Amino acid sequence: MRAVLSRIGVLVLALISTASAALAWGSATHAYIETQLNNKGALLKLNQIYGGMGADAFNYMFEQPDEMAYLTIATHCNPLPVWRLALLPTAKAEAFGSVSHNNLWGADFYAHEPGCPANTPPLSGYIFDKGVKLQEAVESDPIYGPALLDLGLPTELEAEIFRDLAEFSVDILVKRLDPGIGQKVATAALLRSPEFPLLLILAYSRGLAASTGISNDQAAKMIRVEEAEFRQRTIAYGQVLTLDDATAIQQISDEMAQLAQTLLALNGVTPIPPPEALVPLISFAINQGVILCEPDYAANIDSTITSVKTNLAAHGISY
Repeated sequence: MRAVLSRIGVLVLALISTASAALAWGSATHAYIETQLNNKGALLKLNQIYGGMGADAFNYMFEQPDEMAYLTIATHCNPLPVWRLALLPTAKAEAFGSVSHNNLWGADFYAHEPGCPANTPPLSGYIFDKGVKLQEAVESDPIYGPALLDLGLPTELEAEIFRDLAEFSVDILVKRLDPGIGQKVATAALLRSPEFPLLLILAYSRGLAASTGISNDQAAKMIRVEEAEFRQRTIAYGQVLTLDDATAIQQISDEMAQLAQTLLALNGVTPIPPPEALVPLISFAINQGVILCEPDYAANIDSTITSVKTNLAAHGISY
């Protein structure tokens, strides 16, 4: 379990560290959306689920910001090359999931707007709105409000953290719609067809090389390595989501508190509270997010599913 938590910690840091490649729905929510878009056999559905999560494979390349910017915009705002290149059934399933995720008219568009380019600060959308309300709820709490204020977080970083915390909250709630979603997330990543990284390489490596000045071979290797690391993180995240809600939230909060030491230091925040001082604040925020999202998360996810189905059909995408 410690190794699992170490890997999920990397994912958590990625989720709370970026404003330029902000996520929208969390991995479990994307996985649930994919289960509802069509009826397919188990293996195809698992590959579709992974494709639906895998569009976020490049959101964590913080040591390579130019490459991250190119690839996150490409996967979220230019998704169709992956679909056109897919030939075999499992590849089509993965490509279907990846395309359904996009910021233009896919699932992520309904979580934050504007959707493209991918580094445009969101102005509306379900996750954006809930992040604002969650921040207000924590700021107004007599115990945790002062604790948050004492951190002295930069304004945009704080707003982005609360959007990401809202995503965690919705992922926890999705377990109520599908108690097996954590296992599906982990299994989809474990059993994903090896065609998926090849599709990404074929679709985006040449553009990545031209955009950043690296060789085609370097670009292909970079895509392969990042997708492999994302796959491992996703397996770990799915395993955490198989735990009961309270334990999953606690584990995520523990890891976030540890990794916040680095995050706060990188953003010039001083002094940095020890991890044990941050865990209650993080756990409180995720639990508050669950309370805030519980009344309407299911309706918003259902609305997203309906809209994405319509948009996929309008673009002639089915398998």
